[in-house]
Amino acid sequence: MLKRIKAGELFNDEAIIDDHHQEIRNALTIDHSAEFAIAAGNAYFRAWSASSGVARLRLEHDCIQDYVRCAMVIKNENLLVSIRLILDAFHKNKPKAGIDEMLYRIYEPVLWRSLNASNPQVRLHAAVIFFASFPLHDPSTDLNTLDQQQERNICAIETLLQDSCVGVRIMAANASGELLRVFWDSLTVEHKRRLLTQLGELCLDGSSANIRWTAVRALSLLGQQISSSHIALRDVLCSVGGVLIGDSSVRVRRAFAQMLLKLRDTPLFRIEKIIPLHAIVAAMCAERFDREISLEYAQLLYPSFLPEGNKISQEGDNQMQKDEDGSSDESDNTQAIDPSTLAVRQDNK
Repeated sequence: MLKRIKAGELFNDEAIIDDHHQEIRNALTIDHSAEFAIAAGNAYFRAWSASSGVARLRLEHDCIQDYVRCAMVIKNENLLVSIRLILDAFHKNKPKAGIDEMLYRIYEPVLWRSLNASNPQVRLHAAVIFFASFPLHDPSTDLNTLDQQQERNICAIETLLQDSCVGVRIMAANASGELLRVFWDSLTVEHKRRLLTQLGELCLDGSSANIRWTAVRALSLLGQQISSSHIALRDVLCSVGGVLIGDSSVRVRRAFAQMLLKLRDTPLFRIEKIIPLHAIVAAMCAERFDREISLEYAQLLYPSFLPEGNKISQEGDNQMQKDEDGSSDESDNTQAIDPSTLAVRQDNK
């Protein structure tokens, strides 16, 4: 089957599109390899790109949308991964003409309903497809409609970040951080502010340390990779930093300390504006049994509490260099004495 797919033997005849689709679906239950799923996804994408009219509609509604429905409710993990890989063939080609319109057209009836399903597993599966296909919109429409579609996307993300299921919130926090890194320049200021605020609230989520760690890590990666996010990120950290430094989970405290250390030398970040220095000192003392966190706090404090020490150290190094230079000069002078002078001195003796 894999050889036939790679050879492009499928979907050549629009009369048997359904037969080929069913053949691939049956093969997916046997062959769970990523190679097979990726090859199948590429075959669907090539067939869709080369088709038109009725054949394209059949590929969209009978094949691609069929996989979307399966991805919402399927319980077999191996089969679920394979279906996502097939759909990724279209997600990765979103920049190409017509892909966004097609995805919006066939995803909308299934995805929005699944994102609001009562079953948390369905919401989780829908969220994975939603973030993979973000933004879900139709670029061919007018600007007002595009704005409405984008607002709907952001509202869906906010809903996922507030989901009652811990697993959905963790997935949404991780995906939102990646989304902000990828689309930072194309999102509006208001949308970025809203998503950052939601991530900041998840940093204080008392129901799960995993959620807090995921949110802190998402903000940390954003700050490291997107320099233009620093002002907005600083405002979020100012509101949550005092709590995170004393978090009950050592994993969260360590992630927060590492984030501060990585962002310390950023011009727009003043650590003392986010966390008072005395609070860092107190935290360092409290972490005396955790060498890793203690060292990170010490590195945070070093530039603030030991500026004179740095200067003294530099002056000491300079003085040592001068002493060495002086010794060298004396040595050079000794070597420069005329041997005949030494002979005269010995005769006088």
